[in-house]
Amino acid sequence: PQVQLTLVKELVLEPYTNMLGTSGKLAKNLETECLARKPEFFHDDLEELFLAWARVEAIDFGGIDAGMGHAKTYFWPDKHGAFKRHMLKFQKTFAENQSTDIEITKLPLTITGLQALEFYFFAGAKDTQWLWSKKSKACKLMQSIAESHQSRMQKTVQFWRDWTPPKDDPEYLLRGLVQATSNHLERISTIKIQKALRQKSELNLEYPWAKLSVRVLQENFSALNLAFTKPDSGIGALLWKKNPKVFANLKSQLSEISEVAGALNPTIASFAASSIAPKAQKLRETFTKKIPGALGVRLGFNAADGD
Repeated sequence: PQVQLTLVKELVLEPYTNMLGTSGKLAKNLETECLARKPEFFHDDLEELFLAWARVEAIDFGGIDAGMGHAKTYFWPDKHGAFKRHMLKFQKTFAENQSTDIEITKLPLTITGLQALEFYFFAGAKDTQWLWSKKSKACKLMQSIAESHQSRMQKTVQFWRDWTPPKDDPEYLLRGLVQATSNHLERISTIKIQKALRQKSELNLEYPWAKLSVRVLQENFSALNLAFTKPDSGIGALLWKKNPKVFANLKSQLSEISEVAGALNPTIASFAASSIAPKAQKLRETFTKKIPGALGVRLGFNAADGD
């Protein structure tokens, strides 16, 4: 139990607490500065938020899973183009709604997630004029989205602070971390790489976002390195003790893909498909076929087959 509590503190609680802080900072700045500032003023706050999310993105179980919190935060990158469909409907509703109070809780999830913030703050003025031309309403919406994130992070942090290893499921934490990481790598290999290098996007996002999205991808791999390749901390310590060979192979794979990710350039779109995507998929196979056995845990059917 103590090992699991240490893992929660190092790999889950600390990064989610950081995410809580960045969400709160954005919400506060939007409350006090939005009406007087241009959208570009908040790019630094949004950068902190997205980079903080990159460090916890793989942890989609536990506290964040309650009330579909992870889905409400996630919806980014948008695998099925849902955001654009919902956004076009919302655009009409936004224009027709004369009040300044928008009922955020009734909006589709995609309108209140990170995909929404990405578009509202980083798309060109031509595509967002309908929103920012009604500054008071836009600021109310942005503040509500940020406060919604902050509330979810508060609940998630509290969940993990109160968490104790379940006696009837001793594999819960390790299984959750490995399975979530496997799913995370599937998203990286099929969506995030193309999005980061602007190979696959229906939105007209400006260059500052392309640059940031590459940094988010790099931070994803940095977080995996922290969790799995340190022989004296995190899951890496357990893996190194139980199966040094698997640990060494995983460390080598993560080192290689991190090096390639570190050299990514958002203006060179073809670089991703030829370099990172196959490595990410191979890394995912390691997480589905090698890591569970080495740690003595079983993954669920969906995680193993990729559905």
